[in-house]
Amino acid sequence: EEIKNEFKKIKFLGFVQNINSEIVKYDFTIAPIVDGAGVKIKVIDSLINKTPVIGTPKAFEGVGRPNWPYCTNDPASWIDAINRDVIKYTYKPPI
Repeated sequence: EEIKNEFKKIKFLGFVQNINSEIVKYDFTIAPIVDGAGVKIKVIDSLINKTPVIGTPKAFEGVGRPNWPYCTNDPASWIDAINRDVIKYTYKPPI
């Protein structure tokens, strides 16, 4: 099923054969996860490929939470960070 996209700057990929070769093409990924348990593989894939990931605290369970604006439940904070072009970081797990 094709995803309808009304946002010109957002590309919805749907299913891809090799996630690693896709993730490295982008400036960042978003993980707006609000439910579930365990480590989120999409977050791990982004971190391994050194692609910044922004998400909810739930998205970072099991890997350690980065600081604002990368980890928040407030989508307005993500939008602000994206608009100010501050989504550039190297993930460092908390000690």
